[in-house]
Amino acid sequence: NGDDDEEAPTTGGTDGQLNGEDHQLFCAKALCNLGCHNGSEKKIVDEGGVRALMMICMVRAVKQFTKQVCAKALLNLLNDENLVELLEADLVKVIATLSKKPPLPKKEDETLLKVCAEIFLKLSASDIGRKELISRQVTLESVFNLMRSKDVQTQSMTGKTACNLLAFEDSQAAGVKAGAVLVLKHMCLDLEEGIKEQCALSFFLVCRKE
Repeated sequence: NGDDDEEAPTTGGTDGQLNGEDHQLFCAKALCNLGCHNGSEKKIVDEGGVRALMMICMVRAVKQFTKQVCAKALLNLLNDENLVELLEADLVKVIATLSKKPPLPKKEDETLLKVCAEIFLKLSASDIGRKELISRQVTLESVFNLMRSKDVQTQSMTGKTACNLLAFEDSQAAGVKAGAVLVLKHMCLDLEEGIKEQCALSFFLVCRKE
């Protein structure tokens, strides 16, 4: 991972007894921070860290912040060495689920959506990651629905994911059907020049196939 790894944000101390949500949050923070240390990712996965994070964010956690920390921890563990294990643990399904809420994000929801977008982008850069992303149309629709975010980085990463999907013949049709062209249209109108060039290339690849 390296310098791009994200440590869990800290919160103030608590008075009195910790509740169940606090325990889940501290566990997620510990795994997130451990995953920031380059070389530790494989051991965390082998020791059951992914299963613990999935359980916290999908079953035990109630607060959005706790789920956000879990998503950051999963992002830290997502590398070439661990990719297969994370996919087998239903990473795509979990992140797609987290990315759906809330339908109208507030400012405090944007960090979680950005982490989801970054995970989708990393997956779209690999053959097996793209295969998982296109396996269910509802998953791709969740990916592209991240364009509802008002955060420019989230929108940019979602657009780059669309470009990656359209760049490969085995994922083009699924990408188009799920709304990738609308994502690119938005990017061409609103985002920076370098991304616009990527969009133009993606349009060319789709049109050439037709």
